[in-house]
Amino acid sequence: MWRFLAMPDLPDAKADGAIVFCRADPLITDLACRLLKHIEGYVLLTGGIGKDSGKLAEMGVAEAVFHADRLRNRGLDMSRVVVEPNARNGYENSMFAMDLIQQRLLPHKRLVLAGHPTSLKRLTANHIANAAARGFEAHYSWAVTDYAVDLTQIDDQREMADEVLRVGTWPGQYGWSVRPPRVPEQLMREARKISSLD
Repeated sequence: MWRFLAMPDLPDAKADGAIVFCRADPLITDLACRLLKHIEGYVLLTGGIGKDSGKLAEMGVAEAVFHADRLRNRGLDMSRVVVEPNARNGYENSMFAMDLIQQRLLPHKRLVLAGHPTSLKRLTANHIANAAARGFEAHYSWAVTDYAVDLTQIDDQREMADEVLRVGTWPGQYGWSVRPPRVPEQLMREARKISSLD
C-alpha cells in the first residue's frame, strides 16, 4: 500500500507557490517552514476543522491558523504566507485554495502540492480533478512531511488502507473529470480487509 501511496518529495525551487494541505500534525509546520526556505513564492496553508483536526477541533482552532501561528513563533516572514482557515475536507482545501489564488491574483503556473505522505496522493488527484473542471492550469511538484510511516502499526495500516479505498472509489463516486492512477484490485481487497479490522 505504501508503495502505491508514496509521492515524490521534490518541490520545484522556482515554484510560484505551494498549497499545503493541513492537519493537526506539527510536521506540517516543519514542511511549511522548509518550503518557505526552498521555494521562491508563497505558501498557502489550507485547513479549517475536519477529520484530521484532532485536539484542534476541541479548541475551535483551524488547522491553517495553528500552523501559521507556529510559523510566526519561529520568526518567519509571514508576508509570504497565505492562510485559508475554512476548508473542512480535501475537496474544500483544493477549491478554497484555488479561490484565494485567483482572488488575490497570485501566480500559479508552477505549484507545489504538499502534505502528509499517506494522504497526498488522494489530495493531489482530487485537486487536479477540481483544477481541470474549473480551468485552473498549473504544473505541479510535490513535498511531503517527514512522517515515518510504520508498516507494523495498525493505525498507519488503517490510514493507508482508507486512503487507498478513497483513491480507488472516489473518482467514480464523485465524478472526477481526471482519474488518478488505477488502484489494482488486489490492493483494494487488501485495503478493505485492513479497513474492516476492529
